[in-house]
This record gives sequence, C-alpha cells and structure tokens, in this order.
Amino acid sequence: MKLISVGYIIKVFQFLSLVNYFFYIYYNISTMYYVYILLCSDNSLYTGYTTDLKQRVKVHNEGKGSKYVRSRLPAKLIYYEKFKKKEKALKREAEIKLWEREEKIRTLELDDKI
Repeated sequence: MKLISVGYIIKVFQFLSLVNYFFYIYYNISTMYYVYILLCSDNSLYTGYTTDLKQRVKVHNEGKGSKYVRSRLPAKLIYYEKFKKKEKALKREAEIKLWEREEKIRTLELDDKI
C-alpha cells in the first residue's frame, strides 16, 4: 500500500478550500433575491419572495404556486424589488405583508397598475 504524504494532503485541502471559496463568491454575486407583488384576478394583492422572478410568476400562473394565488388566476406581476442579500429581501417581504392594501398602493405607487 502506498502512503500519501502530509504535504500532498495539505495541497488537496488548499485546492478544495479555493474551489469552495470560488463557489461561495459566485453564488453570492450571481444570486439576486426578489420581493414581488402580484395583482390577482379578484383584484387582490399577493406579496412573495423568490430568486427567479420570471419562473416564479410562471409557476403561479400554472396553478403550481401558492394556494392563495392558485384560486385567483391569472395573476399579473405589478411590482418587484431586487436585493443582493436574502435576509434583506425576507425582511422587506415581511414588512410589506404587514401593510394594508391601501398602504401598499400608496407607498409603492401602484395606483396606475391596478
């Protein structure tokens, strides 16, 4: 049996650490987080969060998204915000969900989209 040197093992770990670092950087730079508002067929507003806005709206309109939207199709994207950090997007989503409909329309200037 051939023994592996400690130096070789250290080089492998250094390489794997470097690969892991690049994946971390790529993921954090390339991933965007979105908070969005849909206008449902009954004129209600739905607020959500996603990393793929186009795909999420498509899934909603295929009836495979949230139960709320599923029963109020079709739904139209009327507003979104982009974030680099997931935590900020989730915090913003929670903030908007606390607002009454009128506050959402006024604060986010949605008058012309409804």
